[in-house]
Amino acid sequence: MKQTTFTLLLAMLMSMVGLQAFAKWDTSTIIKVNDLYYYLDKDNSQAQVTSMPSGTYTGDIVIPSSITYEAKTYSVTFIRGFAFSGCSGLTSITIPNSVTTIGNYAFYCCTGLTSITIPNSVTKMGDATFWNCSGLTSITIPNGVTSIGSSAFYNCKGLTSITIPNGVTSIGNSAFYGCSGLTSITIPNSVTSIGSSAFLDCSSLTTVTIPNSVKSIGANAFWNCSSLTSITIPNSVTTIGNYAFYCCSGLTSITIPNSVTSIGEAAFYGCSGLTSITIPNSVTSIGDYAFYGCSGLTSVTVLNTTPVVIAEDVFTNRTNATLYVPQGSKDTYQAADYWKEFKEIIEIEVSGIDQIMSNDKNNATIFTLDGKRINKPQKGINIIGGKKVVVK
Repeated sequence: MKQTTFTLLLAMLMSMVGLQAFAKWDTSTIIKVNDLYYYLDKDNSQAQVTSMPSGTYTGDIVIPSSITYEAKTYSVTFIRGFAFSGCSGLTSITIPNSVTTIGNYAFYCCTGLTSITIPNSVTKMGDATFWNCSGLTSITIPNGVTSIGSSAFYNCKGLTSITIPNGVTSIGNSAFYGCSGLTSITIPNSVTSIGSSAFLDCSSLTTVTIPNSVKSIGANAFWNCSSLTSITIPNSVTTIGNYAFYCCSGLTSITIPNSVTSIGEAAFYGCSGLTSITIPNSVTSIGDYAFYGCSGLTSVTVLNTTPVVIAEDVFTNRTNATLYVPQGSKDTYQAADYWKEFKEIIEIEVSGIDQIMSNDKNNATIFTLDGKRINKPQKGINIIGGKKVVVK
């Protein structure tokens, strides 16, 4: 017991020492060296760049790796939150390898900023770091950064490409909200969550690769990504958030994996280009308006033998669409509210691909649902030997 108490006390003391080491910035005194202003941590010989007391920084800025003040040298390690906020006349900035942290809103509304190089020494970038930097066209996030903060690149309309390193584990809420010039993005395998509204209104985004590490797609994540034509959701995802693909009118196909248990409210609302959808048997709840306004939807395949309870507004195009259900479950669907209102209900064989390839169907002619002949079954609906078969 004494040993445990001593260990806890020691841990607390070490924690306090650690906190003190990072809490010695003298914000009561601002100093100027050359053209930049700083706060100092005299005990640790560190300096942080801060905002100009009156006016704003303009032109091309080069932050030095160290400064000398009163005959003492300080390493520049920190760009303070709001340091360059509202500096619309700032055109470029060079950050030295000594900097490890960029604070919240550091470059907020720097609309004239066209390029920036963030060194690999940086391990932390705050929320809204580049909010509304509409002139920024490209940026490389350094390898040491583990998370992209909320609203980090909010409304960076000029951003056409961005590289997310493999160390990033989370993409914050609204991280790329309104990045209408962004055409493609690759999310690395280290990312486990995509925040709410992460890519909302990225209207030029045509392709997105979501890795198997991602467990959840947040609400509004791809809201109004109208140029997005297809997306594959990996088997790691269990939840598709509310409004996740709201008004993705260019989306023509999507694969929902067997890991997903819930499809959120209005998840695919207004996806008018979507012609078919397969809902796996793992799904136990489908939110209101999930497929509302999907006017092009003509084929819905549901792999549950027992119908999921849905509201009237989930499928507004059901009277024009065919519902495919597992063998032996047609009568159950014909008796279920709103499922029974589909134009036609057809039973199909549901099988794993290994089962198909190991029986006599492997000698049959195989077509996709749109009539294209293929050599082997693919995930989704296949026409094998004249019968519709769903490959999981």
